[in-house]
Amino acid sequence: MLADKLPYLKSALGAELDAADAQAVIAMSPENFLHLGGVYVPSQRMIRERLALAVFPRAGDPFTVVSSVVYRTVHRDSWIGDTVAWAEHEETPIERLAAELRRRGLDSGPIALEKGYLAAGFYDELQEALPDVRWVDADPLLARTRMVKTPEEIALMQRNAIAAEKAIWAGFMFARAGSTERSIQQKMVSTIVELGADSSPFMSLAAGAAHSREHHAVAGDYQVAEGDTVAVDMVGTFRGYYSDYARMAVVGEPSDAQRRAWSSVVGIQHSLFDDLVPGVTAEEIYRKAAGYASERGTALDTNLVGHSLGIGLHEYPVLTEGCTEVLRAGMTLCIEILVMDPDHGRFHVEDLVEINDDGPARRLTTYFETQELHRIQL
Repeated sequence: MLADKLPYLKSALGAELDAADAQAVIAMSPENFLHLGGVYVPSQRMIRERLALAVFPRAGDPFTVVSSVVYRTVHRDSWIGDTVAWAEHEETPIERLAAELRRRGLDSGPIALEKGYLAAGFYDELQEALPDVRWVDADPLLARTRMVKTPEEIALMQRNAIAAEKAIWAGFMFARAGSTERSIQQKMVSTIVELGADSSPFMSLAAGAAHSREHHAVAGDYQVAEGDTVAVDMVGTFRGYYSDYARMAVVGEPSDAQRRAWSSVVGIQHSLFDDLVPGVTAEEIYRKAAGYASERGTALDTNLVGHSLGIGLHEYPVLTEGCTEVLRAGMTLCIEILVMDPDHGRFHVEDLVEINDDGPARRLTTYFETQELHRIQL
């Protein structure tokens, strides 16, 4: 349990609820239940009707409404002490939620709700049960309160990041010329799980110029050969928190052209690290990256150069044109630069940074140095 998060939540949610003039916020997605309740419930992702709900009133204490199946886990692990169970197969979660809201005087006025997640049938049931409530969208409110991470969260995410880096390193370290893409991927996946991850739900892994042009390349039976680059973009999950990093290697010695292409993407990224300070907007960071690419005689291959990371993979804000969110200290951002070389395919690097109060961003992914392409032995 992250002991420092509940005071932050009460303050951040209180300010957002005041601004929205809402009397409460209700979260029920797996990500936002973890955000507000401090408990990761894996079955939420598989059984959508098994709603787990965290309710933070504008005035009064928060409470959770969860299935009787997971009640003991939530009651034990949540930083919210008030846990209410709904009896699975005997009542719906909405029936119990509505009863609790009425009992606590939260049955009229505006309440913020995750409209982007709640199924239409549940929403209709909720409107019928509480006709005097005006339901407003909680998604922007919750996204803003997830932007800034507490020190404990940042430390947790850094530990996860190092584990993910070690997994990628292991895949490269045990590979040889003749290894298949699939065998390299399997080594990375098994290692990240050994180092504490629940899973690696996504990985793009491609060897050679042609295959690497696919942004979400699927590893196959191709055997890597001398001169091939191997590009990896790997996602891991750790009790609801994500890791997301990209690294590259070359089989044998890189050519001068490969060195130049890799130096370019790393150089753009490192220049950007110095620009990541409180007060700059997300779109300003994107424009700076595009400018750095142009100065190096190349162009970005995607319309974003990063995103917030935490209990969501692509959290708000994203670093792209049109996002005017101002960066704040305590944000954790994946900074990724992707360039397509006309002859050698994709060159891609991605690292996690923390925005600091007093200077450039602090890089949290420090296990795997990126100044030069990693060498896979022949």
